Amino acid sequence: MKKRSTKLYNVFFPVWLLFAHPALIAAALPINFGIDLAVVFLALKHLHATERTPLLKTKVWRTWLFGFAADLVGAVLLFFLSVILGDLVPGTYDLFGHALYLNPFASPLALLIMLAVIALVGWLIYLFNRKFVYRDTALTDKEQKRVCLALAIATAPYLFLLPTAWFII
Repeated sequence: MKKRSTKLYNVFFPVWLLFAHPALIAAALPINFGIDLAVVFLALKHLHATERTPLLKTKVWRTWLFGFAADLVGAVLLFFLSVILGDLVPGTYDLFGHALYLNPFASPLALLIMLAVIALVGWLIYLFNRKFVYRDTALTDKEQKRVCLALAIATAPYLFLLPTAWFII
């Protein structure tokens, strides 16, 4: 039986790429912060919230941190499904594991798993922001839900869908 080897350059982009090249975190952090700031600002503007500036100053940092926490949950889950589960149950590697970390569009099952993980991370972004960031604000319950929903939809890790095969050196 031929033993397959896992190479470190076969990583998910962008979160998995950060594990292999930690220097990219320096670029990812401010970009992610800017996106979170823009989404919260636009959601509050759309809701005609009068206290936008204080909310932005105090809550965007926690929004950003909880967004990374949710992304990390998704990255760990994908790592488990593609690499660890592939080692524990070798048939899963051929069924969807290989496609998960090279090109999720190569397998319908891998694509469904990837979409489910993206949806899970989006739900976690909503939940974390709803329970830990915006619950103690002057926003009404409806406004809190809308801001958190905007964050969940706009900042879900859609880049997980990018085929890693494009970035292999």
